[in-house]
Amino acid sequence: MTIQPPPSTLQKSGYRWIPWLFVAAMGLVVVVNGGLVYFALESRSAVVGKSPYEEGRRYAQLLAERDAQAGQRWQVSAGYVGDLRAGRIEIELRDGAGKPIDGAQVVARVGRPVGNLPPDRVRLQPQGQGLYGAPYTVSSAGQWDLGVEIDGVGLGFASEKRIVVK
Repeated sequence: MTIQPPPSTLQKSGYRWIPWLFVAAMGLVVVVNGGLVYFALESRSAVVGKSPYEEGRRYAQLLAERDAQAGQRWQVSAGYVGDLRAGRIEIELRDGAGKPIDGAQVVARVGRPVGNLPPDRVRLQPQGQGLYGAPYTVSSAGQWDLGVEIDGVGLGFASEKRIVVK
């Protein structure tokens, strides 16, 4: 009678590729996560304030200013007139009774809602009867944020409106 040795663990098996399947799956996970981290760090979707921490600390003061502004009941009509070749920012100011507000210092902020560029600041000139305006040409069609800052007539006032330029 002959005795056979036990089968060797080094013998070829049909299932030797299974551990490599786990290695390949983990490699795929690492590559996908690396791509997500790269795109998250390289993309900036909006302009961030210069000091967001200080802006956060001022939040209560900003709420009080907003409540005081709401008590004024001013009516502000802001818009962009024109197209890509030539345009103009026009703003109409009226008080709570509907009378035109003259003698204000009006500054418009024009910027894209998405992008890395800071908004442009444009000082608007008084036109009379509560109208203020200045020439301004946008760089491309699409959505723009038009902000208005008003000083020189009692309490300050700020407003923002989204406009579409075609």
